[in-house]
Amino acid sequence: PVPVPAPAPEPEPKPAVSPAPVPVQVPPSPFSFVADLGYLYQTDPAHHLFARIGLEYKINESFSLLGMVGAAPKVDGYESKSATMIDAMINYYWSKAFIGFGLGGWLTGGDSDLDTEDNGLDIIFDAGYQLYEKPDSFKVSAFIELRSSVDEMSDFDMYGRVGGGI
Repeated sequence: PVPVPAPAPEPEPKPAVSPAPVPVQVPPSPFSFVADLGYLYQTDPAHHLFARIGLEYKINESFSLLGMVGAAPKVDGYESKSATMIDAMINYYWSKAFIGFGLGGWLTGGDSDLDTEDNGLDIIFDAGYQLYEKPDSFKVSAFIELRSSVDEMSDFDMYGRVGGGI
């Protein structure tokens, strides 16, 4: 008999090449941290510095909501008192400029019988301009702010607060 050659071994299959991982695209958060510093002048007269921190929620490219808390110590003047501020605003942006309005709490803990010392629900108006931006990091804007208690709008010339900040 003629010997039959042994079958040739089959080559081992090559490992399957796994596809390259697809980078995960995480959309940017609509929330960002905000902080501001500024000065408010009350015409009765009183001078306040203020500092606030909070969050901004970007609704779209044109609108955002801001929620902020802070303090406004009175630094000079014979009326008014230092205050805690709790503010909620909506801002409209076009290019680098913005305008906004909202409501805010001006909480002094002072004498509720005195318009210059009572707690109040303020109507707030602001307008500003973005001075600098480091993309995906931070922005610097300058703004003006007008605020007055709802029950003192007719006496804005006496109790309204006007100022600005960064």
